[in-house]
Amino acid sequence: MKLTQFSEEEQIFLKKLDTDKFEQILPALKQIEESGKPEYLPILFDLKLNSQIDLVQRELNALFIGLKVQAAADLIMSAVADPLYAEIKSFLISLAWQTSLDFSDYFDEFVRIFVSEPDFMVAFEAYTVIENMDHHYAKFDLPHLVAVLKEESLSIHADKKELIVELIHKFQDIIENGFPEE
Repeated sequence: MKLTQFSEEEQIFLKKLDTDKFEQILPALKQIEESGKPEYLPILFDLKLNSQIDLVQRELNALFIGLKVQAAADLIMSAVADPLYAEIKSFLISLAWQTSLDFSDYFDEFVRIFVSEPDFMVAFEAYTVIENMDHHYAKFDLPHLVAVLKEESLSIHADKKELIVELIHKFQDIIENGFPEE
């Protein structure tokens, strides 16, 4: 755990995360949550990846889902791209639809993950993010997206075929009929 970027006070409570004792980890997690500082996220990603304690995993899930600082989205997407976090990639992607953070700047990245990711669960989480960004679709070049998805549908793995067809139909319907009324 690299702590040199943090103050001495921060280092003291962050070191409490480096244990297998839930009683020590919980107060540190609460302190991190109260601070609202996204700079702690990489340490929490490491803890998510390495902790074998179910209670810690549950506390981390709740903490991640409750994120409110928009800068956290950039850190989450950096972790998604980092091979070090491949084991928790589907969880990290799920944060894009489980949190109130705006991940619309990463729409193209989620499309890329959906079509190219060999792990179905990771691809399915990216698909879910794309589906849940419907209130942002007006920002995107949907005709171009349909063309890309049609091209990818020719070689996409069979387990994602139905999903890509659904997206193509959904986006074509929006192009032809406009956005649905809210």
